Amino acid sequence: MDLIIPVFNRLEYTQTCLSSLLKTDSGVLLRPIIADNGSRRRTRAYLEQWIEEAKTCPYLRDPLLISHINNIGFAAAVNSAVRQSPEGKYVFLMHNDCVPFDGWAGEMLECLKLHEADDAIAVVPRTSYANEMGVCVTEIRQRFEAMKFSNKDTVTAEQISTLLFNLYPDGMKKVVEELKKSQRTSYIPEVCSFCLVLHKELLVESPMDEDFWPRFFEDKFWFLPYERQGCVCMISNHSFVHHFGNITTDGPGFSMPELFNMNELKFKEKVRTLNERSGQKKEK
Repeated sequence: MDLIIPVFNRLEYTQTCLSSLLKTDSGVLLRPIIADNGSRRRTRAYLEQWIEEAKTCPYLRDPLLISHINNIGFAAAVNSAVRQSPEGKYVFLMHNDCVPFDGWAGEMLECLKLHEADDAIAVVPRTSYANEMGVCVTEIRQRFEAMKFSNKDTVTAEQISTLLFNLYPDGMKKVVEELKKSQRTSYIPEVCSFCLVLHKELLVESPMDEDFWPRFFEDKFWFLPYERQGCVCMISNHSFVHHFGNITTDGPGFSMPELFNMNELKFKEKVRTLNERSGQKKEK
């Protein structure tokens, strides 16, 4: 099962994400495809080293590093990785500021299979932070927001590890045990790509729109035509993936509000054009 992770610098968060994959039993044997968007030398060197470590990890197989010269954006990085992913019916996407908990991928995949007959085409896990509040565990999000670093702060991997230890003092297994007391799945009205499993053929036939550089709204615009066909996204309530949020689009060199507003305008214009085309087809 392929797992696509676009990367653009923020080495400390990337290290935290990728090192967690080496020691986390996801419940599925994963083939990581790392799409590096022109990161600086230290990050590139780490990714090359990590690929070698991943080759001996029992939870992973055949890791692949795709190196782009420039930052081509999240959507283009995903599209490039999908082209290198010829096997399998499903594919996972994950941001490089995520930390997955035990069993996350297996549970998400089971939920997708469980709801395929209900027109589910994608599943997301519960999390600590996302723009879509419905996927967040409220108590964890409140505690996380009180202790999280600014995205523009320079932090060490050790500081990130300390934050995670303080946020989850009872350990990852305790979080998952508590989540399993809730119903297994629930519905979310819109897709969110911080961590996602979906039907690969849909990304092949309809790649993400690369105009949304470097990211924001590419996932929602990709999902919109399927949503209008009656397809849905589900939340796997027994899966948990910690998400720091917007790390590579709100760090040094980026203005998240500016990028968000720019791509929101693109999104609205593209939806308007889509609606006009849909109306013209109806008239014919």
